[in-house]
Amino acid sequence: FEKDTGRGGFCRLYRYALAAGRITLLTDGRSRNTGPLWSPSGRWIAYTSTRRNGRDNDLYLQDPAHPASARLVREMAGGGWSVADWSPDESQLLVLEYLSINESHLHLVELASGNSRRLTSDVPDRVAYAKARFALGARSIVVSTDLNSEFLQLAQLDPISGQIQSLTRHLPWDVEDFEVSPDGRRVAFVTNEDGSSVLRFYDLNRRRELNSPKLPTGVISGLKWHPAGREIGFTLSAAQAPGDTYSLEVKTGRLHRWTES
Repeated sequence: FEKDTGRGGFCRLYRYALAAGRITLLTDGRSRNTGPLWSPSGRWIAYTSTRRNGRDNDLYLQDPAHPASARLVREMAGGGWSVADWSPDESQLLVLEYLSINESHLHLVELASGNSRRLTSDVPDRVAYAKARFALGARSIVVSTDLNSEFLQLAQLDPISGQIQSLTRHLPWDVEDFEVSPDGRRVAFVTNEDGSSVLRFYDLNRRRELNSPKLPTGVISGLKWHPAGREIGFTLSAAQAPGDTYSLEVKTGRLHRWTES
């Protein structure tokens, strides 16, 4: 977890060992460190840090069990960098470069060499990328973007060619959130339709949207796939409930409500 001191915004990273109840400082205690993201195996975290010069958000890799293992993967210019996702084989990172609310870019970083390649190209109109995830065994990348649209759309980006294809051009709504299933074949995404959330699914292999489940009217957040991919959890807030936890069996459409607020 990350925590600052004196509300100064210079966050340090810590590891909390559940069994021992012990907290260990992972960073140098002086720089700003943000966005730790666990690797698929649970051995590594990737994060950004201003340790080098107090200004730029460089990319770091660390084994939290050994704080001294932290190493600089790549120097980055500017402060708008964050780690978006790990590749399934833990050899690459998707990194988001935030420039403004209207403009951002995606980069692919090789962990062994530190080499970086920008995946998104410059276009006459500025483009925003809100989120990015590897899919189909890292052969594809799923993003939410306003490219060629007034809405945030779900799209598929080819990491080799850089070509982007919209998956939800037929929907006149913003895609507010999405998560790729553990096997990388299916996407769960949420559209904001007149203030209410609609949970939808897209099959990347068949290249088609699946039937939407019938859910109570409300606002959905916090999508999280079960590791086996058979179920997805989320929070749903409604007029009479400030927020409750649900899970949906994807194959059967059965809805389970876990809390009663």
